[in-house]
Amino acid sequence: MPEAAYYPLDAGSIAAWCASSGVPEDEGRARFLQVSALRSVLDDERLADYVVFKGAGALRLFYGLPRRSGDLDFVVRRDEAAQAKLHDREQVSRLILDAVKAGLPGHARGIPRAQDAAKRSLHIDVMVKPDSFDPIRTELLGDPPVPVWVATVEELLAEKARAMLRQSLDRPVGDRSKDAFDVHWIDRYLSVDWVRSGEILLRKCAAMTFDALGVYRSPEAMERVRERVGRAYDTTLSPTLWRGDEPPFGEAWDATQTVLDRMLGGVAGPPVLTT
Repeated sequence: MPEAAYYPLDAGSIAAWCASSGVPEDEGRARFLQVSALRSVLDDERLADYVVFKGAGALRLFYGLPRRSGDLDFVVRRDEAAQAKLHDREQVSRLILDAVKAGLPGHARGIPRAQDAAKRSLHIDVMVKPDSFDPIRTELLGDPPVPVWVATVEELLAEKARAMLRQSLDRPVGDRSKDAFDVHWIDRYLSVDWVRSGEILLRKCAAMTFDALGVYRSPEAMERVRERVGRAYDTTLSPTLWRGDEPPFGEAWDATQTVLDRMLGGVAGPPVLTT
């Protein structure tokens, strides 16, 4: 897990952090607000040791992903104690929302109308099914640092690959163009255990009876994925970036295909699934 802080540690340091990081101040404020909301969740003992932070928010705050995202995505850990305590999605969502509402005014001091800003910019999602593998126990930096479970880059990559491969379905869900950028960035800047990421991908897909290998091995299905992922790539991605150096879609898709080859190319047959 990188040791650098990919976010300002307090409201007073936002301008200095942005200047040293080459990040616009509105993005610095957004990251601090996101961190403040996460810290609020971790304050709640009913949640802190039982949820894993994942998604684009985790990639931003713990790995350095250089794009805007207000996502705060959580999944309940796989162990029995966590599953016994937090097994109802509505219950967990309410606990998280209440924790953010209670903690944000204190943690986001210095951000005007922090609650209103959070409502506009943060998007909270929760999964309670046992869908997380080998999360990392690390710290959210600050005064004081707070322990937090964070998804590994292998799992984050697997989820993005799964989301894109599911664009092959007759009724694909959502726009996955940002995932192509993220996969390209992961491939370029992060160290990844590709085989482990492929294993996680296949286990996640098997849990939802989705044939990821079948899609990967079908030129027609992969062409559908490429067309659908690329359809809104420029218009969707550009507003989330600030450096102006986003790769063209062809480059991002080539990287995605290469990553999938590393993850799945060595799989000889149907995966052997274990819990």
